[in-house]
Amino acid sequence: MLFKKNPEIAVIDFSNNWLKLALPDKTYVAQFNLDINNKASRREFARLVWGFLKSNPKTVYSCLPRQFVTVRFLRLPSVNESEIEKMLEFEAIKQLPFSGQDIVTGHITLSADEKGYSRVMLAAAQKDVIEKHQQILKAIGIAPDKLCLSTEAVLNFFLFTSRINQDQKTLYLLVDVDSASTELIISRGRDILFTRSFSHGAIALYDSGALTRVRQWADTLKEHIKLSYVAFKKEYTATDVKVAKIVVTGGVSKFFSQIDNNLSKEFGVSVEFLDARQQASHDKPVSLTAVLGVALSADKIKMNLLPQEIKLATERKKEKSEIFKFYSLVFAILCCIIIVIGGRFLCKQLYINHLGRQLAQLKPYAQKAAALSDKIKIIRRQSGEGDTALGMLAELYAIIPNGLKISNFSLNDDGSIVLRGNCDSMALIFSAVSALEASENFKNAKLVSANKRRIAQAETVDFNINCILKH
Repeated sequence: MLFKKNPEIAVIDFSNNWLKLALPDKTYVAQFNLDINNKASRREFARLVWGFLKSNPKTVYSCLPRQFVTVRFLRLPSVNESEIEKMLEFEAIKQLPFSGQDIVTGHITLSADEKGYSRVMLAAAQKDVIEKHQQILKAIGIAPDKLCLSTEAVLNFFLFTSRINQDQKTLYLLVDVDSASTELIISRGRDILFTRSFSHGAIALYDSGALTRVRQWADTLKEHIKLSYVAFKKEYTATDVKVAKIVVTGGVSKFFSQIDNNLSKEFGVSVEFLDARQQASHDKPVSLTAVLGVALSADKIKMNLLPQEIKLATERKKEKSEIFKFYSLVFAILCCIIIVIGGRFLCKQLYINHLGRQLAQLKPYAQKAAALSDKIKIIRRQSGEGDTALGMLAELYAIIPNGLKISNFSLNDDGSIVLRGNCDSMALIFSAVSALEASENFKNAKLVSANKRRIAQAETVDFNINCILKH
């Protein structure tokens, strides 16, 4: 939900004493005469709106009928959107009979040609109309993100339902009949060529219902369309202005057969009725085309008639929201990293503790094994011949004369050997020194000391012989 790109859009229109609400999957319509100065009226209005929104308005767009707006089509020498906006600030004052402080403007860049020119639809509404519109919504706790023009919304509905092609070649005449007014649009695909609103609504049909009254109403509608079509052809004399189809929508489904006959005979083209109210199941003289056109495909709506200060405040709000989302994401990522690292460290620590307990259990067996290993090393080191102590003793006893007794044998780290013992005569000692000197394993044999002593009537000689072990 943090990064949802297309939030659900709720759309509201409360013009001409009718309340119309739409979500992509449902609609609501009710006749309601709002008195903004009456507290009870405001409370009832809020109850109807919030009863539909269920205290969760998601993103709210508001829709302004074409009858409250002045429209001009301009050709500007730029395809850069920021440059176009600056040009329109000047063009709005020049093209419209209002001062810049008294109007709120919006625009759509319809197309651009290879010469670098853009075709733009400029819409302007009186500021007090917009402010009153905003005041009503603010009174019930709604701040719309966008104020849409019904012209773009109605065309968006036709395009969404695929009742007209978007190939920019076929010309369509779209007629949307609301309760108090009718809007006419001539377009090629998404390119709006002409738009007009006139005070000829469906409420008159429901008030009378007589066949003659229906025919008169249909004739009046036909005349309005004829006048609009003539004005359109004068403006587009250099292009093909043949309409391929007329599509009618709005609150005239009960009387469409009569309207169809009049229009098809007059223009010689097929006339089709598109009932947008099928999704609402309401038999009322109103059109839900505009609110559904926004709700079903809000991302296609480009024009915004909110005052500039509100647009800037909304942009700042969006920027703060994006910053909040960014830092929330960073915080979430850091938390995940900390959790992952902490989890890995904890797992390793638990594993180390487990190994420590296992080692503690094996320690007595390891100590016994180490003691046995040390004994084996000693035995291996002292076994056999060569440089080992046992080997040298074996060599010594093999070469020294019989009668020479060794009482002490020392082998130092530098390879020197000290022999101490005793014998019966000096001759045996000299024979032992000679034998050591002649041995292949010893060298530098010499007698260090020899002391005679008498033990019980016998004479014995204590000796100390040094030699060096050959490597």
